[in-house]
Amino acid sequence: KLCEEVAGLRGSLEFSQSENLTLLGENKALTAKVKTLDSNMDCLLSENRVMRESLLDIQTRSMHFDLGATRPKVPDLSLQNLIKSRGRELKGSKFGLNDQFPREINERRKKLYPVQRQQRERGKRAFLIVDILFIDGQLF
Repeated sequence: KLCEEVAGLRGSLEFSQSENLTLLGENKALTAKVKTLDSNMDCLLSENRVMRESLLDIQTRSMHFDLGATRPKVPDLSLQNLIKSRGRELKGSKFGLNDQFPREINERRKKLYPVQRQQRERGKRAFLIVDILFIDGQLF
């Protein structure tokens, strides 16, 4: 009876070891597939970035030769946000990004610049959002 139990335990042990080996092989195969997928995804992301940059370059160049109706310099909000988010790459260069406002807003901003400068000289935190001046977080 004891020999039968030992034989049964030995059989189940051999079975579980064979299952472990098959699972280990499957795990290695899946790990290899995940690594290849990661490398493919990195490659696709870099290609996507290059294509997006070339698209922006083509759009910029095509606007130069566009003789039709006038269009805004930044065609839509999503492209404007993309350009602004990439603006930090211009830091340290001779180029920069500024918003373009209508004439009325620029005139109101010109009136608020001296006030902003005075408040900053006094050590207060002053900043303009479009044509609204905030001093220490309070509306001026």
